[in-house]
Amino acid sequence: MLKELFNGELRPVDCLGTSEDYEDKRKAATILENQLKEQLNNQQKELFERGLEAQMLMVSAALQEGYLLGFREGARMQIEILFDE
Repeated sequence: MLKELFNGELRPVDCLGTSEDYEDKRKAATILENQLKEQLNNQQKELFERGLEAQMLMVSAALQEGYLLGFREGARMQIEILFDE
């Protein structure tokens, strides 16, 4: 596993968004997004798109933080299991 990680073959991020639940929610969000965009003028659409992009960057940062936190917590649990009496 460490060799795969070092060589860039292990990419946990590639497993995100593959569940049926995620796909259902993505489809519902896309439908709502399209319905809203139909009601906006071009200037409003541009502002909406910029807002969506900012939201996606925020979600991406939160996912990264959550992954790192989970990894650290897992390592702490392993240490505790191995060395705590």
